[in-house]
Amino acid sequence: MNVDEVAFKKGHRYITVISDRDGRALALTDDRGKESLAGYLRTLTDGQLQAIKTLSMDMNAGYIRAARIHLPCAVDKIAFDRFHVAKQLGEVVDKTRQNEHPRLPVESRRQAKGTRFLWQYSDKWMTESRQEKLMWLREQMQQTSQCWTLKELAKNIWDRPWSTERRNDWLQWISLASQCDVPMMKNAAKTIKKRLYGILNAMHHRVSNGNAEALNSKIRLLRIKARGYRNRERFKLGVMFHYGKLNMAF
Repeated sequence: MNVDEVAFKKGHRYITVISDRDGRALALTDDRGKESLAGYLRTLTDGQLQAIKTLSMDMNAGYIRAARIHLPCAVDKIAFDRFHVAKQLGEVVDKTRQNEHPRLPVESRRQAKGTRFLWQYSDKWMTESRQEKLMWLREQMQQTSQCWTLKELAKNIWDRPWSTERRNDWLQWISLASQCDVPMMKNAAKTIKKRLYGILNAMHHRVSNGNAEALNSKIRLLRIKARGYRNRERFKLGVMFHYGKLNMAF
């Protein structure tokens, strides 16, 4: 099962979308807090709760609390989506770059302008000229380079086949990140250490929120086509009608 959020309207008004592994909408609940997921889980029977093998999500603290209260053996079932973890580390790299760029010498600052995209990818996917440019940037921007290296190391761990050694891999990564000169990366390391159980579950069971993200994209498109929904309940009904895969046989 997957749980994710989608904006109902501008201004941080959200709907929680609960879906199955095939991307079928199971339920939509208001907001994106603890009760958004807890309310749905309380509607399930003991047998239905036991049948949930994994619950894929981002690191939303409310969702985590709800699952740990209402889902049996939640610590073995909660799986933190790979791409949300990658996004968090990518944001650390980008914010560090933004902080470090103004401190460069004038000429280096000019040459580094417009190179944000180079920090977003692995160098093995770049052309030779871009690899050289990134290498130069890493020499100029030491803190950003540290964060980029840690981001790439984390990606490498995710890419490895599952074994119990992955726990040690992550613990080594956490140790390295905790020694980083950048406070934001140290904070990211603390978060990953705290949530390591869910990262390992995601790797072990090979689950992600990919289908949930695809469903959210469809929901956003539905909202655009409808030119917005004034009524939250109509919005939820519209989503369930189109993407709930309801049995329409009468």
